[in-house]
Amino acid sequence: MEKNLKFWLPMLLTMQIIQAAFMTYLLSPTPTAAQLRHAHAVIFHAKE
Repeated sequence: MEKNLKFWLPMLLTMQIIQAAFMTYLLSPTPTAAQLRHAHAVIFHAKE
């Protein structure tokens, strides 16, 4: 049981951190990876 707790507690903590980071990432007005890729593609095409 103790071994399971030692495994699950960090796991749950990590999951919560990832979820929180993901939520802030989704709710934040900063450009997403897709938007950055699109902007990069536009710049790249403009150069040619």
